Amino acid sequence: VILTTRNPEIWLTGVRRTILPRKVLAPRPWSFYFIRNIIGLKPLQDMYLNTWRRALGQDVDFTDDTAMLNGFIAWTERVKKTISPKRLLVYDISEGWEPLCQFLQKPVPTEPFPHLNEYKEMRRLFRLERRAGALLQWGLPTLIIFLLAYILYILLR
Repeated sequence: VILTTRNPEIWLTGVRRTILPRKVLAPRPWSFYFIRNIIGLKPLQDMYLNTWRRALGQDVDFTDDTAMLNGFIAWTERVKKTISPKRLLVYDISEGWEPLCQFLQKPVPTEPFPHLNEYKEMRRLFRLERRAGALLQWGLPTLIIFLLAYILYILLR
């Protein structure tokens, strides 16, 4: 079992900047949910929320930073207490390939350890989602009104 760890405060900052900013949890207009389903973010968000509930607690309040941090710390400790030390690698990705490869009994690759920065891509998807939602929320009703007015104009000519 590989338990990836990081400083809880840094973890929470990363979560808030990418996959679960507070504004994601706020009620949204219908267009948001429609677009979220079309571009495929709903299953991803549901997966994250369900995974976090299993780890952080079913009743965790995702808007409460303290509850999130406490859940994260409790999960880490629970895994450490549950899994035999012989079967557990407590791993910080900043350590690179060596501890991971040693634990898996694999050779260390020659290429550098990947450090993905998902923040920019997540922000791009959230912006796309917001723009498409706004277009749908305001553009679709405007188009319908325009079409109805045009049909009425044609019928009354």
